[in-house]
Amino acid sequence: PLQVEGGTWPSKAAVFSDGYYAYNFGYGSNNSGVASADINFWTISNVFHIDNGTFGAISFDQGGTERMRIALGGNVGIGTSSPGDKLEVDEGFITATGASTSHGFRLERDGLNTYSLRHLDGGFTVYNDTDTRKEMSFDGAGNVGIGTNSPSQKLDVAGAINIQDGYTLRYNNS
Repeated sequence: PLQVEGGTWPSKAAVFSDGYYAYNFGYGSNNSGVASADINFWTISNVFHIDNGTFGAISFDQGGTERMRIALGGNVGIGTSSPGDKLEVDEGFITATGASTSHGFRLERDGLNTYSLRHLDGGFTVYNDTDTRKEMSFDGAGNVGIGTNSPSQKLDVAGAINIQDGYTLRYNNS
């Protein structure tokens, strides 16, 4: 192994190759050759791996500011240092762009229907990928359709509407 030492942290570095890890960079203030923190890089089956051992989260910084973090439990945060979900974006949008209808967001649940939220036919659509049909359409002009591809009114429903006992449907023509 190659070891470069000099002074105290952060000026120490060590590079090891033991057949499994391609590189190990460690830093620390002790002189025993054991780093107080390290990061490992290796490849298996043409996949590049990064690991920081058991030292917690991995953060990606730019200009001295943390931009993204992979927490110890695997959650990813962009704009937050404590992501509470698999992906958490703070103070921003998640954008899906494209010229066709093959972009958007997909919601899948094992054994049940899969839905896409996407820009389709000039508006926003909740699309049932399992049954290949539009469930709800927003046409971009303020019309909403349920069960119809082309809503022509503020609310356009193709099919029966069920109103449960105790509720009413009001019509106001003023």
